[in-house]
Amino acid sequence: MNEEAIKQRQRAAYMKELKAELSDINQADVGSGPAGLLRHIYNTYPPKNPDHKLDGKNLVKAAKTKRALLTAIQHYHPDKQDEEQHGKKWAVLCEEITKLLTDHYGRYKCCD
Repeated sequence: MNEEAIKQRQRAAYMKELKAELSDINQADVGSGPAGLLRHIYNTYPPKNPDHKLDGKNLVKAAKTKRALLTAIQHYHPDKQDEEQHGKKWAVLCEEITKLLTDHYGRYKCCD
C-alpha cells in the first residue's frame, strides 16, 4: 500500500470519529449565515493558538464578514496546525472547517 493510500485511510478513520462535530458544524451553517457560523465555530472549536480570536463586533456587515471569513480561514488552515502538539484529529477537523469557510468566502468573493 502506498503512502497516499495510508494517509487516506487514516483521514477516513478520523472523519468517522469527527462525525458528531462535523454534523454540529453543518447544522450551525444552515440558516445562521456566515456570521453565525463563525461565532459557533470560534465558541465551540476555538483555535489552539490563543492569539487567534474572532472579532465579533459588526460581523453583520458584508465587508467585515468577508474579512472575518478570510481571517478564520487563516486561523483554521490545516497547514497552520501543529499536528504533533494537537494531533491529527484536530488537523482533519480544521481542514473540514477551512473547506466550509472557503466555500462561504468564495460566495462573497464572486459577488463583489
